[in-house]
Amino acid sequence: MEKQGSSKRLISYLKGVMVLAFPIVLQRIVEILVNLIDNLMVGQLGDIPVSACSLVGSFNLLFSCASGGIVSAGVIIAAQAWGAGNKDLIKRTISGCLLASAVVSFAFFAVSQICPQLIIRVYTDKDYLIGPGSSYLRILSYSFLPYALTSTYTNILRTTGSAKFGFIIETVNSIINAALNYVLIFGNFGFRAMGLEGAGIATVISRYIGLMITVIYVYFFDRKLEMSFSDVFRQPDRPLWKSLIVHGMPIMLSDSLMMLNSTVQTMITGRVSDTYIAANSIVHMTWQIAAFASMGLATAASISIGNSIGEGDLEQAYDEGDMLVTFAVIQGFIAAALIQVVAPVLIPLYKVSDAVALTARQMAYSASFVVFWMTMQQIVGKGVPRAGGMTRQYMFVELLSTFGFGLPLGYVAAFIFRWPEYLIYIIIRTDYILKALWGLYHIKKRDWITKIV
Repeated sequence: MEKQGSSKRLISYLKGVMVLAFPIVLQRIVEILVNLIDNLMVGQLGDIPVSACSLVGSFNLLFSCASGGIVSAGVIIAAQAWGAGNKDLIKRTISGCLLASAVVSFAFFAVSQICPQLIIRVYTDKDYLIGPGSSYLRILSYSFLPYALTSTYTNILRTTGSAKFGFIIETVNSIINAALNYVLIFGNFGFRAMGLEGAGIATVISRYIGLMITVIYVYFFDRKLEMSFSDVFRQPDRPLWKSLIVHGMPIMLSDSLMMLNSTVQTMITGRVSDTYIAANSIVHMTWQIAAFASMGLATAASISIGNSIGEGDLEQAYDEGDMLVTFAVIQGFIAAALIQVVAPVLIPLYKVSDAVALTARQMAYSASFVVFWMTMQQIVGKGVPRAGGMTRQYMFVELLSTFGFGLPLGYVAAFIFRWPEYLIYIIIRTDYILKALWGLYHIKKRDWITKIV
């Protein structure tokens, strides 16, 4: 009878998680589809714009991780606060996260404006990519602030069950972005064709429109938190700032390490082959399509776990973690299979050289293996333990697995053994396996929960 009762609770939990995850997954689908359309539009311009866009995208992801560190800590705190019924704490958390996001945004904007060529040279030694990459980065950097502020609101509002709002914002933002890309990249409807720079301008405009809609909703229509503009100036007290920093800095550092890992990977593989950068950009799109569900599930599960911890039901939170292991395995196999379905359809849509297309097809097989472990570490390595407060421990695991295993092995494979690109693609990402195994160990041990609120 006890087992049956536990099973019913878990089934009920999974239904709740799926309800929360559904709009998050839809948001990811919209984001990926529009990114795919944008990528295909840029892909019509040839190999160089595709490669330049990919390089700037790596720096943009680094910014996203840096700006999202404190926000991720805010999500952990807000989820537990919502479970405990403390709305005031959530409002002050939002205020602190907005300030931190703005500071990081201005820092990245300044660097992008002052030395864009230096940033691009970090990613590649190909001189023909420096000019277009620098111009694109300078324009795109104007989107950093609206992106960070919008993400702060939408991510923390998810902890209150308002996941649909993030989906609506991303849908509107993405549609505007795609439409403007069509106009500005190719010069339709009487506009001048601006190529890659047009893509950057479209992103900036759409991000500011998204921020405007977000502010209007949060302060005039949201009924769960009922925020007012005065709440923006109610900064966190010392204990809350301490919690944000104690949990946020490790998240910021671990996510930045993850993107630094991606940067060093690009530095390595960008010097292996002229075709690798463009091929990796194409394969990355199949990767995003295959992995969107696991990311949505991980986000929803983290919020649900935080709510359970805030309510004081730690046993329920541990049970949720156990169930997510099974779901992670299933999601991993589905993602791996999906890459083999998507890649043969996607690759021919790009107007790239035969060499790039061949490399992309070979790397798609490697991506299927890698995406299984990426899905596992996303849910059971990062999602569950960090939701329970193990942010500092995960940072050290990120550091060790990336710079102690993945990158050194990738360097050896690329420059000493000179193995083919599809093998380097796997070896350089062995950190996913280690992070997944670390998460599985702690979920089984049941020692990953820290009550913050």
